[in-house]
Amino acid sequence: MSDKLESLAEHIRAAAAPLAMWYHSQIGGVTTDDSGMYKHKQTDRWNLSDSEQKKLENAYLSDGLDQLDYLIDFLERNLDDYPEYRDSHARKEETYSLVPSAAVLGSVHKLIYKRVTFDAMREALRFHETGRIQPVMQDYYDNLLGKSEDELDESDKELRTLARRALIYMATARAMLTRTVKLTAAGIEVIVSQYTVTEAENKRIEASAKQYEQSGESELAALVKELNKLAPEGYIPPAARPAPVGDDEPRGFAFF
Repeated sequence: MSDKLESLAEHIRAAAAPLAMWYHSQIGGVTTDDSGMYKHKQTDRWNLSDSEQKKLENAYLSDGLDQLDYLIDFLERNLDDYPEYRDSHARKEETYSLVPSAAVLGSVHKLIYKRVTFDAMREALRFHETGRIQPVMQDYYDNLLGKSEDELDESDKELRTLARRALIYMATARAMLTRTVKLTAAGIEVIVSQYTVTEAENKRIEASAKQYEQSGESELAALVKELNKLAPEGYIPPAARPAPVGDDEPRGFAFF
């Protein structure tokens, strides 16, 4: 095995070991055979209390997610050493986005396990980017993403910031409602195990999600206003669009 692959393997092992222990700790001591599932009876050992076992499980999980974060960070910092990862279709597809990285998502939210949480939120980000943001931006969307950072003018940066904030807020609401992430005192955190909530907590989640959704709609309205004012290449303001054949007056454009 080459030195580069050995370095990658070390990061994989460092993440896999605590995650395997976390998984096993939830069913530890259980044996399965033809007669069913059972636990061995031990007379010379003390079983952990429920709280002690939960503390141990959380420690394994936290260590595993930290190491998984380091693994993804290692790959991103050494793209030329791992061209299979760098050039993969999935990575190219996901980086062609208004929010292509954990760093961008972290500009709005404080993230726990940054890269893992970002990866978990990609579905919600894609859902609203293709369903809400891209249609509003029209062809300017591809024009904007096609520019390098040095090619962006101040208008591009302003519009990109508004689009990103609208997208992140909307995606956060969706990710919370689908129980992909949870809002904690420390920040946004990925959910990787069964997460049972009380009715009162469920109401708080729905209320927080609604606030994020409203913030997203507010940012989207601000984006539309700036697009209409600046009219960047690839975007046609409502007043400049030809009326459909047979209409006496031009119609507005429905964004919502």
